[in-house]
Amino acid sequence: MAEMREVFLRKWRKGVGILGLCGLLLFTGCSKQDALPEASSGENPVSGLELQKLTELTEDFSNQVRTVKETEYQNLIFGEDFLVTAPEAEKVYDLELTRKPALPAEELLQKFDALVDFQWEDVYSDEEKEELYRYWPLGGVGRNDSLKYPYSYPSFLENFEKLKNGEAKLTMLFMDTEQGYLTLDGSGYVQYLNGNKTARRYKASAEGALAGPYMPKGYFADYRDTSSTDSYPLLGGEVRICDAVREAEELIGQGIYGDFGDFQPKVVRVRPVELEEGEDGYRLEFSCAYKGLNLAVANLGEYGGGFSVSSMSDDRKMDLTPGVAFMLEKGKLDVLVGCFSFEYDVKEREAYDSVLSFAEGVRLMSEAFSPTMRLTVREAQLCYARFQVNEESDEEEYAEASWEFVAENENDGRVYHIFINALNGYCFYYTE
Repeated sequence: MAEMREVFLRKWRKGVGILGLCGLLLFTGCSKQDALPEASSGENPVSGLELQKLTELTEDFSNQVRTVKETEYQNLIFGEDFLVTAPEAEKVYDLELTRKPALPAEELLQKFDALVDFQWEDVYSDEEKEELYRYWPLGGVGRNDSLKYPYSYPSFLENFEKLKNGEAKLTMLFMDTEQGYLTLDGSGYVQYLNGNKTARRYKASAEGALAGPYMPKGYFADYRDTSSTDSYPLLGGEVRICDAVREAEELIGQGIYGDFGDFQPKVVRVRPVELEEGEDGYRLEFSCAYKGLNLAVANLGEYGGGFSVSSMSDDRKMDLTPGVAFMLEKGKLDVLVGCFSFEYDVKEREAYDSVLSFAEGVRLMSEAFSPTMRLTVREAQLCYARFQVNEESDEEEYAEASWEFVAENENDGRVYHIFINALNGYCFYYTE
């Protein structure tokens, strides 16, 4: 069980296995004539493009959306439920992202203590914390079933001096108790939290005594509109979707789960989860925004314990890992996964005040695909597409402004995430 937990967290942390990304031209579910052209690239932009000032685009956005929906395209359909997010940025940037370094042991302990006290106020004494605080050594550790807490992982406080002077190194600080489960990345960000009373009620641990990592499974509805006023019964009363989104963003963004710096947590999808008759919860998938634009993230799907991308149309490796938060009780987060998405120092390499218009992005998308395809466009946004500099490491990444379109191919039922670089028109996609 301990090995499974470590593998689960490591895979979520690095995106290996869960992402299932590949740089192959698989184009699953479409023929060669349906596939995107390979001629254009980031270094060789599409010729003849006209850019529009972002301030003008914002003012004219509703008109462009209306015009696009009224236009007949050979291969695009915009239905009544098409959801588009208007850009809120005055400029876009080429971004350079570098993972923040590990914190000194003293600072990491302070953050962990603060989070434990925030989640479980007055539950743990100093003596209990000394026993409960454990760490993953760099390079891993063996299993010892004879130990109570938990499985031969060394005590953080007993090895505190070694960790301070560099004799011992860690990847994560964590605790696993009857009250809940918490892991904090070495650079001070929550990787996994499971620990308020509703989470413990529904935990699926076969061991019983310890909480372990846990996510409620399944959902019965799927909302893309995070401003919806529809409500569901949570523990403590009815809560509207828009209020759950606002409260979750405020809780995540206040810094207790990690200092997000220039990033702002943003919920991008909400799924009501049925827990018991007459009692529901919300699963909130979140990204973050940089100066008004979200980082593109994948759709987690029904299970929620991971996601897969079945094919990519170029050889770059995207970072699409979303964060997940569960609100099962009004105003509280019972399960939280993946705040590490924000733990980057950001550098603006170039700034631009003009981009492809929404209408131009739609035109390029239509031209990129065969006229025989039937793509029903569900969603659109101006966002940042994030890529790893080195395929073997996520320590350095870069991000570029792009129009993202989410569309279902009626020919094969697959969902396509299509990206048009907002500066040069380069087009690529992946499929769910």
